[in-house]
Order: sequence, then structure tokens, then C-alpha cells
Amino acid sequence: MGTAIVNSDPALSSERWVHLESHGVMVSDLGRVRTITRLGPTCYGATRLLKGRMLRTEPGARGYVRINCGQGIGVQFVHRLVAMAFIPNPQGLPVINHLNGNKADNRPENLEWCTQAHNARHAFETGLSPKRCLGKGNNSPASKLREAQVLEIKKALRDGARNIDLARRYSVNKSTIAEIKAGRSWGHVTCT
Repeated sequence: MGTAIVNSDPALSSERWVHLESHGVMVSDLGRVRTITRLGPTCYGATRLLKGRMLRTEPGARGYVRINCGQGIGVQFVHRLVAMAFIPNPQGLPVINHLNGNKADNRPENLEWCTQAHNARHAFETGLSPKRCLGKGNNSPASKLREAQVLEIKKALRDGARNIDLARRYSVNKSTIAEIKAGRSWGHVTCT
């Protein structure tokens, strides 16, 4: 986390700013990012005062708001900068979750550090992610095969059937049959 600075602009008096030294920017609790006033080089080798300015945000490919920090740092996601500045992460969790599901709402109270699994579960439970199987292979609606079919496949493999023939019969890719054969998927289904 960075150094907290209170805003002196009366119109935004409740806005808090934190200096993220690692990125050379100031981040606000409203999700705004600005550069800091600093000395920078001119094209003639001298130095000049570069005034801090607000950085323009733009939507990313998946809807997350991003900015270009420049200075060799490049494009960064605003929610990540806000979380780094305002939300402690003592466990070193890698992912940031938007609690209300709105990827443009980058206030600290809407963000939390979490694991990838927690983030995926949250997206599924709130309807942000299409329904899919979150557990191991089972009779999930997302699975192309059912346990009874996998049992038939395992018996056929034991009797010498070819992967390609089984893949055609059950309308799956032959790599799916290979995964079943190797025990890397549907391992909990056993044939006696």
C-alpha cells in the first residue's frame, strides 16, 4: 500500500488519494488515476517540471477499466491499482473480485482480494458467468457425457475399442476418450 494524501480540492474533499510509488501514479478511492508532478528529461538532455495530470481511462476487452501509466509501466487495470492502494492483502491473494459484479465500479468497498476459484464461484453464483460445472466430472448439465455413458466407454476401452470409434459414437473429441482412458477425467467412475 502507498502513502495516503487528502485532496485539497473542495469539490472532491471526500476523495482520498494514495501514491503508488511502484507505478509512479496517484490513485483515488473513486477509481481515478493521475500522474505525479515530477522532473523529467527534455529532448535536449535538460530537465523540466512535468505537471501531474489525470490519466484517461478506457474499457478493456473484457469490460475492465484500464489506463496507460506510461514510464515503462504500460497498461494497468484500474481495479488492480485501487486494490493495491486501499485494500490490505496480508495473505498475498492474486485476484481482485468486484463484489457487485460491475467491472467499472472500482471503489475500494466494491473490491476484495481473493483466489481464482472464489472469483469464478462468485461470477457463477451472481449470474455473471455462464452456467458450467464447478466441480469434478459428474452429471452436470455442462458435461457432454453422463456417468452411465462413461461407464460404457470404460468397458468398451477395456474390451479393446478404438478411441476414434468411441469418440464418434458419443459425439465427443477423441482427446476426451484419451483423458478417460488415462484416468485424468471421470476417474471416480469405475467399471467392475
